Amino acid sequence: MPTPLDTHPALRDAVESFSRRFADAPSEGLFYFAKVESLVQATHLLERIIVTPEQDPVPPLTELFLFLAKRFRRLGDMADEFTLDAATGADLPTGSDKTRLLFENAWTTYSDETYDHSVALVEDRLRQSGFDRGYFAGKECFDGGCGTGRLALAMAKMGAKRVVAADFGGASLDFFRKQLDRSGLDTVEVVQADITDLSGMESGSFDFVASNGVLHHTDKCLEGLDEHYRITKPGGVLWLYLYGDGGFYWEIYDTLRTLTRDIDVPRFRNALVSCGVREGLVYTMLDNIFAPRTYHFASDIVARLNAQHPATWSWQDGASIFDNPSKYTRTRYGKDILGPEGEVRVVVRKD
Repeated sequence: MPTPLDTHPALRDAVESFSRRFADAPSEGLFYFAKVESLVQATHLLERIIVTPEQDPVPPLTELFLFLAKRFRRLGDMADEFTLDAATGADLPTGSDKTRLLFENAWTTYSDETYDHSVALVEDRLRQSGFDRGYFAGKECFDGGCGTGRLALAMAKMGAKRVVAADFGGASLDFFRKQLDRSGLDTVEVVQADITDLSGMESGSFDFVASNGVLHHTDKCLEGLDEHYRITKPGGVLWLYLYGDGGFYWEIYDTLRTLTRDIDVPRFRNALVSCGVREGLVYTMLDNIFAPRTYHFASDIVARLNAQHPATWSWQDGASIFDNPSKYTRTRYGKDILGPEGEVRVVVRKD
C-alpha cells in the first residue's frame, strides 16, 4: 500500500539510504554519538518544516538524509580505528513498560522556567479557542493523561472550580505535585489511573474533559476516547488532540523510531543534555522518536463520537499555524506534511 513518502520518491530513497546506514552502525562508541547527532539534525529540520508549510519541505529533507547516509558510510570505512563499548540493548524495557518509563521522565528534569513556558502555551491555546477565565469559572474539569500537569494547571489558573488530573506515571505525578505546591493552587486533585478505563467515574461528571496528545500513545486509543466522552456532561466540552493520518512528517518519525529500538532512552537523553541540546528539543525527540502512537482522521473521530451522543464540533486554535488544522491544510504543503485533514485538534461540544 502506498505511503505518504511514496509520493516523493527522491525523499523516500534518501530516507531509506539513511535508514540502512544507521541500522548497520553499532549503537556504541563514536557511532553512538553519530546516531545521536543525526537524530538531532533530523528532528531540528522536521520541527522547522512543520511550522513553515508554505515552503517546499522535500528538497531540504532529501539533502539532509543523503548527507547523513554518506556520513555513516564514511564512519563505516573507518570502523577498524574505533574501540567500541559493550552493547547496551539486551535488557531494554519494551511495550507499555517502555512507554511508562519514557513519559514518567519526559518533563520531570526540566527547569521551572521551561515548565512555566509550556503552561503559558497551553493557556494561550485555550484562550484562542474560546475558553478563557470567564468560561472556566465554576467549571469541573478532567485532564486525562495529565503527565506533569501542564493543561490541568492551566485550567486551574484560569479559574476552574475543580480539576481532576489523572495519569499512570508515578514520577510525573510527583513532579506535578511539586509544581502545584509552587503555584499555590488547591483546586487540582491528582490521581493515578489508567486513562483508557475510567469505569470508576460516573457518566456526565465533568464540564470540560481534555485528552491532549495522550490517547494515541496507548494501545486502547478509541476505547479511551469513548471513556472520555462518556464522562463529559451533556452541554460540556471534550478537548481532544490526536495525531493526524496521512502525512510524511509522522512517517519519517516512525522510521526513526524503528531505527532506535536498541537505544536506551535514559542514556540517549543524557547524551542530548551533555551535548547542550535545548530542553524543548530534548522533549520533542523523546516523544516523537521513542513513543508508540496511532494516527487518526478528524472526520472519523467526530463521526464515532456523534454516533454515541449527538455533538457539534470545531477546530482548536492557537499561536502556531499547526494549532488550527483547518488553517494548516489550506497552506501549500500542509496536507503533504500532516495529512489531508491535519492533526486531530478538535473541540467537541456534547449536545
